[in-house]
Amino acid sequence: MRLHRTIRKRVRVAIVLALSTLILGSLYSPIFRIPASKANSPAAPNLSAKTLLLASNTEYDGPPQENFWGNDCLWTTASVAYDSKNRFVYEADHCLNLVYILDAANSHKVVGAINVPMRNCLDRLAIPSPLVWPTIAFDSANNHVYIACSGPDGIHLIEIDANTNTLVKTSTIASSGLASDIIFDPDNGMLYVSTFQDPAYGGTNSLNVVDPTTDTITTSIQVPEYPLAITYDKMNRDMYVTGYVFFNNVQETSNVAVISTQTNTVVQNVPLAGYDMGIAYDSADNTIYVTDFYNGNVYMIDGQTNQISGVVYVGSAFTIEYDSTDSNLYVTVPDFFAVTTYWAATNSQGGHVGVGGITVIAGSSNTATNAVANLAPPTIIPSYANSCAMGMIDDPLAGHLIATDSCSGLGYDLSNGTITTAFPILPFPWMVAYGDGKIYVTDYNSPLVFIVNATTEAVMKTLVLPTIGPEFGIAFDGIDHKLYVTSGITSSVYIIDTTKDILEKTISLSGNGITDGAIPSGVAYDPSNGDVYVALYNCNITPTPQSPATVGGTVGTVWCLGSQKTGQGAQYYRGTVAVFSGSTDSLLGSVTVGGDPYYPAYDKASGQMYIGLYDYSGNVSIIDSKTNTWSGTISLGKNTAPTAMTFDPMNGDMYIGDSSNGYCFVVDGATNQLVTKFQLGSFPTFLPMLMAYNPIDNNIYATSAFFPYGAVEAISPSSNSVTATLQAGSQTHGIAVDPVSGKIFVANSFSSAGDLVIFSQPTFTIQITGLQTLNSQGTPQTTFTTGQLLQLSESLSNLGGSTRSTLAVVSVTDSYGRQMLTGTQPLTLDPGQQGTVLFFLTIPSTFPAGTYKATGQVWNGFRNQLGSSFQQLAQPVTATFTVSNG
Repeated sequence: MRLHRTIRKRVRVAIVLALSTLILGSLYSPIFRIPASKANSPAAPNLSAKTLLLASNTEYDGPPQENFWGNDCLWTTASVAYDSKNRFVYEADHCLNLVYILDAANSHKVVGAINVPMRNCLDRLAIPSPLVWPTIAFDSANNHVYIACSGPDGIHLIEIDANTNTLVKTSTIASSGLASDIIFDPDNGMLYVSTFQDPAYGGTNSLNVVDPTTDTITTSIQVPEYPLAITYDKMNRDMYVTGYVFFNNVQETSNVAVISTQTNTVVQNVPLAGYDMGIAYDSADNTIYVTDFYNGNVYMIDGQTNQISGVVYVGSAFTIEYDSTDSNLYVTVPDFFAVTTYWAATNSQGGHVGVGGITVIAGSSNTATNAVANLAPPTIIPSYANSCAMGMIDDPLAGHLIATDSCSGLGYDLSNGTITTAFPILPFPWMVAYGDGKIYVTDYNSPLVFIVNATTEAVMKTLVLPTIGPEFGIAFDGIDHKLYVTSGITSSVYIIDTTKDILEKTISLSGNGITDGAIPSGVAYDPSNGDVYVALYNCNITPTPQSPATVGGTVGTVWCLGSQKTGQGAQYYRGTVAVFSGSTDSLLGSVTVGGDPYYPAYDKASGQMYIGLYDYSGNVSIIDSKTNTWSGTISLGKNTAPTAMTFDPMNGDMYIGDSSNGYCFVVDGATNQLVTKFQLGSFPTFLPMLMAYNPIDNNIYATSAFFPYGAVEAISPSSNSVTATLQAGSQTHGIAVDPVSGKIFVANSFSSAGDLVIFSQPTFTIQITGLQTLNSQGTPQTTFTTGQLLQLSESLSNLGGSTRSTLAVVSVTDSYGRQMLTGTQPLTLDPGQQGTVLFFLTIPSTFPAGTYKATGQVWNGFRNQLGSSFQQLAQPVTATFTVSNG
């Protein structure tokens, strides 16, 4: 056995004079830049990917598997079932193999998600089609939920116990065919599954009677056309099955098959014209409603005579559902993405409204009314919501209909032809921030903030904000341990205590003298002065008379009226940046910056705040954080939209992403001069939205705003070029880096189940086994006074099988995150060998009192010498100590 040999090297680092100079001067001196022409060919980062599903708090290896807008994932939440016993709503999402459980008695809160093998059915379809998404039904006899889904190996029946909300089993009920709908007959206790196969290939179209106790087909009833939707007439105990023949663009007469459940035979075919999609039963007047997608009609069939009793034109009618409380029929109309309401008592309807619109019919007059014709969803719903309403189910206990929207991930309560409530179902991860060892993810669709443990990669807690999103900005204050989240809907800033993960305070921007519709976008924290900067557009800021603000010696008053517009086409509002105190959360003043300020970014070296302007002027405004005044403008060229920005402390450059043309601009933070620009990915498939610097691998990572190409670009600052494209789903947005582990957390916004993609650094063979602060006698100590000797002891261990030449590094930062000093010492370790390096510092009298953080790292050499070959060799460790005046 090899004995572990310990090396102790005493290294006195000549930094006392340097420290004094740094404290009195700029406090930080960045390592000089390597010209790109002299740098080595950049190496791609060696990262592994995992995907955390925020909805179910489950994780799998690899990038996101779903394609949110692919053929098989077009209607991700189109199938819903209602458990009348427990008042749970079950929503099948085949893209992520999840069945969401919503508590209808508790504001439709998502109380769970069950993993079921639905996606395997659709992944292997030879001809993917949005007409064969998994369908779901509730068995009220044994309180089970059944899902029918199709694959090349047959039709599968998935069974869920609604009492325990667990997966019971999956059975194959047919070796071929495609299942289009499933329904439970409460009178005979059987399941009915409609299946179709193209007769040209020897298949048959049928309604299959399935015994849920044995999961076998007991009877197969042949129907004329390709069957789609099923409804049950409780009065006559008949099943009605729609059929369609709209293949190869040939329109023919279709039939609705009427099947007696007492004999399980077809008793009549009701001929209709077109492409019959949805069907619903009105128990009040025993009428069956059938939607004709091709001709845009809704047909009424008399349940007694099985004759057509009326026709209403609606336009591309798709699914339909009956509300037993208000006696309305609700029909989804995806050609203009709306829900149209029909008054069943009069079988009439009014004009369509458009996106998010609802038409209400006045049954008393038997004529269409426009009383609420322009009704739109509540303001808490994003503008694109209600665009893909598909799944609908009646909740008779609550007295309303529940509709689900596949595009926005929202659900709606519909009552008397109006949207009474909107609630989130699918997470829509948006902004991401790191703080106190946790990752905070806001949800565009809901008031939720998912709090993820950065080490275990699991959701620790879900925090509920006062209002539904979107939250445009997020920033962490590491001194006061606060997280700032801006709300564009309520014009507020939410402050979260990250030590307790609770909402501490809500700042209403209008209450601080900000009027004229101020809308906050990005937010940034300045550790040097403890201030918080909130970008606003279409705003007017005037400090309140009760607490006049003094900024740079004058009261900060800025007018930014909505009539004052700048930029391309005069369609972009002028804006300002509001400055708040991080310690008191009070408004200090504001700074005029130009049109549509977006995401601010702080430069630790120069003490400047950079704000990109989304008005296509190509300008980036600069705020001097020492005086909180405008100090200049960087021009990147017309028709550019600088949004994504991050600072590289190693070379002192600011990296600015252009979401209009896909460029990355590199600006020297010391001179504010443009260094270079380069293309990110392939325009227009990659447009940067947000950026983050990774101190572990010293790369910059940018997310893409161009849907549906969800990717993250890795940028090497040593060569100022893209070194890798990391797949991360459909559309990436928020991004944050864990500075301890180097993990990169990316929000995949269009992800159906709320993907948080996690990229991890490779496993290190060098381990830092300890970092201690010692006094002059070598005894561990964490409190010091100026003039006292401080020793920093960094211990390393080589866990690999080869000898490694390393560079031990220790750096010290103050409580504001400013780097005060860096000491380095080469150290070579044989396999299994340990080593300790000591750094000495006599704390000068000019050292400010406060808390300091020492960080131990291991490099393979100096970055300015190695260029793109530079690597971190170990996971950094930290230690804190305090200094008081001696």
